[in-house]
Amino acid sequence: MRPRSEGPCRRCGRVGPLKARGLDESCYAAAHQAGQLEQYPLVQARVDLAEADRLEEEGRSTSDIALHQNVTPDALRLARWRRRQAELARDASALPPPGTPDNDDIP
Repeated sequence: MRPRSEGPCRRCGRVGPLKARGLDESCYAAAHQAGQLEQYPLVQARVDLAEADRLEEEGRSTSDIALHQNVTPDALRLARWRRRQAELARDASALPPPGTPDNDDIP
């Protein structure tokens, strides 16, 4: 289960666990019932990959790093996977297209 972030509710200001959109449980329900959720944009937790890499080098586990960053282990794994996919795409774009002669074959 995803750890709940804590902080001030964007609607009432009470500090405590937040359900979604920066709202606590009761304010989320009230805004949903009133059709006002669009007034509260989604709040995305951000994975800090540089910090995650540093903590991993210190020997900390993925679960521990995720808990430290207040994200799920799956969110951390997904961020790492996306970074790797971007690196592979950059590497592939540096290669000549298939069927292109190598520089050694050019007279």
